[in-house]
Amino acid sequence: MKSLFSCFLLLTTISISSQSLNIPLIKTTGTAQVYIPVDEVHFNLQISKTALTIAEARKKNIAIADEVVNLLRKKGIPAKYIQSSSMNISRNYKKHSKKKEWDGFISNQTIYVCLTDPSKYDDILDGLLIMDIASVRGPEYKSTRAKEAIKKARKDAIVIAKEKATELCSSLGQTLGKAKLISENFARSANTDTYSSGTSLVADIDSGGLSFQPGQLVVKASVTVSFELLE
Repeated sequence: MKSLFSCFLLLTTISISSQSLNIPLIKTTGTAQVYIPVDEVHFNLQISKTALTIAEARKKNIAIADEVVNLLRKKGIPAKYIQSSSMNISRNYKKHSKKKEWDGFISNQTIYVCLTDPSKYDDILDGLLIMDIASVRGPEYKSTRAKEAIKKARKDAIVIAKEKATELCSSLGQTLGKAKLISENFARSANTDTYSSGTSLVADIDSGGLSFQPGQLVVKASVTVSFELLE
């Protein structure tokens, strides 16, 4: 009985909503984009060391990690922007070994770095690449102003949708009424896992003479609005 009553309420609500929108409407879509400068560059590096014993593998890994951290601190990177994963140690199996022969142990560790001064990236990377590290991954461009940019892009998209609707009404000699329905199609902002609560997006890089040029991040938003169409 309760289930039937709930269904009745749902159908009644849908019916009332449909009746309330049984009016002449004009629907337009507005899309806007906002450019913001890159103020964070993220990258990470992998340390991988092998040894015959667990203790020696761990010792080698720690020694390289200390060198990396010392370099980063000398370059002015605050300790809170240098984060390391827990060290993982496992058996080091010989490559192309059909019997899974193993030769000692391998220790792996990842160090995550955030640069709040993108201009330092080239210099820091040069120093890291001459160290005995396995690999460097990145960079990833981010901005702490992305959330504000998303809000602005939404507002701009609404304005664009209204301007389009007004132009269409004017061409017909009619007047635009109030907005009756608003739906967001997308607001592109990927990760929010920055050290300064920013957002990770795709960088719009303009090719130039610099070896590292982060450019700007593009924030996009799109909304669809249905306006009442008046005589």
